[in-house]
Amino acid sequence: MLMTTSYKKWLEEKMTIPEAFHAAQKELREQVLDPYQWAVSNISKIYYILALFLTLSSALGLF
Repeated sequence: MLMTTSYKKWLEEKMTIPEAFHAAQKELREQVLDPYQWAVSNISKIYYILALFLTLSSALGLF
């Protein structure tokens, strides 16, 4: 949930990764979802997305 929401915000709303992540956290909290439902199970996805982003950014010469 967390990563899907933050990834959509990053791609569709053109937010930076930290902004998208925080906006997704806020959105899920506003839906009154317990953070353990969406945060703990998605920790490994955070590292995967970050690694993918860094790899693509490097390949495109953004960094």
